[in-house]
Amino acid sequence: MYPRSIMSSSDIYSSSDIYTEAIATLVAAGHQKRVIVLVPGRNIDKYKTETKDDLDELSIAKELAEDLVRHALAGVIPSYERYTLEYFHYLTPPPSLEGRAPNFPNDRGMTAWVF
Repeated sequence: MYPRSIMSSSDIYSSSDIYTEAIATLVAAGHQKRVIVLVPGRNIDKYKTETKDDLDELSIAKELAEDLVRHALAGVIPSYERYTLEYFHYLTPPPSLEGRAPNFPNDRGMTAWVF
């Protein structure tokens, strides 16, 4: 007979999906554009196992979302415009996503909405 495992299913922790919002403020005009990226928990878990970084889950979500954010913003902000970025994170979908289909899917399982 094999020894019983001391690990139960409640001991196995997997990351939650995180909605990462980037708000770009155009320096010259002061206008804002928003991008919200859904970063699946499985992507965060994969990042944790493949890297040895000591980042928390929100920092990982931001890092994973950054390329998609920049790609999405490139379609709505001219290349000559300078802008600043500010990031926010949510564990539940922000109300602004209700009834909206994502604008930017990508091959890593993330999706983005541009406002």
